[in-house]
Amino acid sequence: MARDGVAVDSGLAAAVAAKARGERVGVAAECRRLEVSRQTFYKYLDRFRRDGVNGFFPRSRAPLSCPSLTSVRVEDAIVTARKDLDDEGGDNGAISIRWRLEDQGLDRLPSRATVHRVLVRRGLVVAAPRKRPRACQMVCVWSCG
Repeated sequence: MARDGVAVDSGLAAAVAAKARGERVGVAAECRRLEVSRQTFYKYLDRFRRDGVNGFFPRSRAPLSCPSLTSVRVEDAIVTARKDLDDEGGDNGAISIRWRLEDQGLDRLPSRATVHRVLVRRGLVVAAPRKRPRACQMVCVWSCG
């Protein structure tokens, strides 16, 4: 019911508030009238008692933690390795950075794709426009020649 990001129906909120105040409310009849399940009614009753009016608004669906997220320490090591490679004048792409991290003995080595995503997220990769596909170049050469 609250999946669209708005608060619950005003009729449901009024019925829940009345029940929370201790008034006699026929829960089954109210749920039929409002076309919600009793489980939903009691869920919002519990939230209203705990959070007040804010309990009627939808909650975030974002996870509380992301254990596979690259740590800040590893991201900083990636950025530092890129800067060092750039200062040395060498290739500073994701594969070279990963090799550098391996040489430094980083305990959990990120993949090449992870290194690239970190560089993009930190704004260190300049997006290059896509080149024309090779197949198209071949057709143009053949048709022009």
